[in-house]
Amino acid sequence: MNLQCASCDTPFNIGDRFCEECGVSLATIQSVIQTDVKAVGDPNPLFIQTANQKPCTKCTSIDIDLDGFCNQCGHRNPIPRDHQEVVFSPNFAAISDRGIRHSRNEDAFAIDRLPDGTHILVVCDGVSSSTDPGSASTLASQTACQSIVQDLNQGISPEVTLKSAIARASAAVTQLGHQLNAKGEPPSTTIVAAIALPPTSVNVAIHLAWVGDSRAYWLSDAICEGLSDGSSDSNSIPLTQDHSWMNEVVVAGEMTLIEAEASPNAHAITRWLGADSYNDEGPSHDEPSFAQYVVTQSGQLMVCSDGLWNYAPEPSALRDLMHQSPTDGDTIYQIKHCLNFALECGGQDNITIAVLNIPDK
Repeated sequence: MNLQCASCDTPFNIGDRFCEECGVSLATIQSVIQTDVKAVGDPNPLFIQTANQKPCTKCTSIDIDLDGFCNQCGHRNPIPRDHQEVVFSPNFAAISDRGIRHSRNEDAFAIDRLPDGTHILVVCDGVSSSTDPGSASTLASQTACQSIVQDLNQGISPEVTLKSAIARASAAVTQLGHQLNAKGEPPSTTIVAAIALPPTSVNVAIHLAWVGDSRAYWLSDAICEGLSDGSSDSNSIPLTQDHSWMNEVVVAGEMTLIEAEASPNAHAITRWLGADSYNDEGPSHDEPSFAQYVVTQSGQLMVCSDGLWNYAPEPSALRDLMHQSPTDGDTIYQIKHCLNFALECGGQDNITIAVLNIPDK
């Protein structure tokens, strides 16, 4: 485990009382645990917890809590997790932002690209009512992404790869709950994972798995043909179906959509990853759903948390937002335009968006 002094970033060992470089006390300073997740499937995976790396920018105190607030003067330092960006290429990028209302970012993402042109997108939304949801979402996203990379490199099919990735992410978050010995609700998170295979002469195959209400969309003026469920062709469509109370009561015929939308339980999730997802009376609450699609023309695969889609749930609205970006071209600027839209709408939740642009062949 690689521990770093939060004041000067010098490595130190567990048990050290003072930093050898700058002399600050390691008993009170908030340090950063930055450790790669162990080999995928390890029963005791390590997790990443992002804390403050620097003293208070106002009074220089090192007594900073995990939300970035100085316990001496009350000033809040920005912390790295407040806003994160990863750009793989002009066509492939992701952003996660704390938003306006929340004091910390409990979303996480992981994206990767294999040498053969396969793209991987994972977004997780930590359940705010649970213990340490930020660590849960980070652990789940990294575990799933690394699992997908490992299995695809071994020639395992995308379907089996996604099933294993969700299972490993679920086991990792469950183990995290045991490690923390949480007295309240154990760490929990949603997850959506997408694999976009290298394009053939005319098609790009997209494979999806999800638990909870983080979503995937196909945004385009082109056609998306459903392979797994025979769904009808459409230009811009949702690729996932929320595991939510609202969807379940509507499908069961217990309420109309209008009635369900008016309920305070409308957006309550019915599936998640975490130690409390096991259900001894039926299917476990971490049971994923799967879907497969093939796209025949240009468009964008978007994977996002509800911090964005709550303000623009319809695929056509998200497509228009992407097209309205004042900076044409790079996907990262289109994502930033969507982020700014969500912030201008109130930024009531954390906002995470990952997009793969599939250009004309």
